[in-house]
Amino acid sequence: MRVPGSRRIYQLSIVVFTFLFAYVLLMIQAEYHIQNDTFWHLKAGEYMVKHKAVLTHDVFSWTVPNAHWYSHEWLWEVIAYVIYSKFNFTGLFIFDLLQVFLILL
Repeated sequence: MRVPGSRRIYQLSIVVFTFLFAYVLLMIQAEYHIQNDTFWHLKAGEYMVKHKAVLTHDVFSWTVPNAHWYSHEWLWEVIAYVIYSKFNFTGLFIFDLLQVFLILL
């Protein structure tokens, strides 16, 4: 039996909103899911924005100064820093929700 288009959209929206609601509850409980390296990413993004250059060596290390590495997350670090500088952790949280919603589409 074929489900009419409007009913299918309704069912999909219920699933998406249920997932988003559960995600919001989880994030509130996890305090914006700050991970071990969140602050490092924010600081690296700040450095790249202020110096207008992608990091190619470690400027923060005191054990191995100027060690070379491939900055494969540079774009995320810049975006995260810009969002954080304007909207704080709330902005990062909303941006995460937007990413999850777009993935679910």
